[in-house]
Amino acid sequence: MARHIAADGLELFRAVVTETRTREGEEPKSFTAFYGPYNNIGTAKSMVTREQREASYTNNRNAAYARRTGTAATVVTVSGRVEKANVSWEPVP
Repeated sequence: MARHIAADGLELFRAVVTETRTREGEEPKSFTAFYGPYNNIGTAKSMVTREQREASYTNNRNAAYARRTGTAATVVTVSGRVEKANVSWEPVP
């Protein structure tokens, strides 16, 4: 999806979120997702928080399912950070 961002000489921000899923008896599986670019740091920070809250909800739901069925629950751990980029435009030949 194309975005219109007024970023001449400004800073852009992105959220970098790493999610790790672990289940008893299995190797942890990790992946990293990048969200953005955003014009302000607050939007990027809120994306990290949103993903952390989603992981908490998922853990609660997985734990309830594991209790009902007597199986091992999958635990989701999310960590994140915000990265900054300085934009400098150059002509392309």
